[in-house]
Amino acid sequence: MYDLLKKKYEELVFSLIEPVFQKILSFSWKTKALTLMLTALIAWGHENLAEVERAAMVASNAAIIILNPSAHPPISNATEIRRNDVAKRITSVNTSEIHTSEDGSYTGWVAAQTLLAISSSQKNKESVERLIKTIRKTQIRKCLCWGESNTDKEDDAWIFISGWVMAALAESNTSSTDAEIDYLLENQNTNGSWNAIGGARNDDDFPSTYTTAWSVIGLSKQLESKLAKNQSQRDKMKIAIDRATSWLLVNRASGARWKPYPNMKSSTASESISGLVVYALNLARPDDITDVRKAWLENLPNTVYPASAGETKFTQLWRGAHLQTDHFIQLTMPWTLIATIDSYKDGDLIQKSKALHWIEATLMHNSVKDADREQNNWWRSELLIALNHAREKSAP
Repeated sequence: MYDLLKKKYEELVFSLIEPVFQKILSFSWKTKALTLMLTALIAWGHENLAEVERAAMVASNAAIIILNPSAHPPISNATEIRRNDVAKRITSVNTSEIHTSEDGSYTGWVAAQTLLAISSSQKNKESVERLIKTIRKTQIRKCLCWGESNTDKEDDAWIFISGWVMAALAESNTSSTDAEIDYLLENQNTNGSWNAIGGARNDDDFPSTYTTAWSVIGLSKQLESKLAKNQSQRDKMKIAIDRATSWLLVNRASGARWKPYPNMKSSTASESISGLVVYALNLARPDDITDVRKAWLENLPNTVYPASAGETKFTQLWRGAHLQTDHFIQLTMPWTLIATIDSYKDGDLIQKSKALHWIEATLMHNSVKDADREQNNWWRSELLIALNHAREKSAP
């Protein structure tokens, strides 16, 4: 019975199409060619509906951009409301947790992440003071640096945490000590980079893009806030930043992408770390990286990253005979969002349209809406940093 119905259905469709086909054959060759292209376009659109919808959205965004010329993306009211609501909820959760958590539950790194996030969104003096106290309390006294845990010794310290701390202190209008700054300056490699760990066995093998980017961010924010008063040290900080940013630029891959450890053959490009580097370069030398920002927009992915998406490379690093593993999760969405917002101003109309569509889709993703329910405070804090950046850099 089914086969019979199918056969009759095909006969009916053919009886409708055949007269149309014969009519088309009677047309001029130009009309037939146009009809063929139109039919192919309709068929392609049917099979690629998502691409058609995306193209329509990009075209709509182009009109919005033309009507709202600005160096910052003109985010829609609905997206602004979502962004602001989520940022307020995460700030509330983070602030509450600061005051209800037991002493010792925050590491120096997590305290710095949280401080950098809430300092940008809410001047809560008591919360800020508590976090700064935690940062100072968890410091490894021998090196004035920080480890992943509160029980780590000097040999277990990770240099990039010093960058996080300097940036967070600067945002809360607190200066790093001369000794803390000296620790970072003294650990810079001769090529301008930093290793993830101090005293790594071979500078040529272990320069860390992530550590170098965070060192640039921390030093830049301390300079920008004019908190560092020692002029001789300020001069050294400027030189260190210049050398570090030059190293980052020299070691970029095509499409404004970076590998976590560029001298390691096994290292592959990281979207998260690449976004972080674009942010660091934009902070330290914004007038010199127009081509980098353009390349970032040109290679913006079509996909939207959930707020929880992360990358883990598991890279083994040697400090003499001491082995440490870089096992840290690099969240992708916050830093790609920040890089896209910072790069927006240098795009052409099509690039800006695509970037605006990507920014809107990212901020409206369901994973962002429920981010305040995430249990990991560091995860919430990195997202909040990105949401605050989106608020500060959006068109009025």
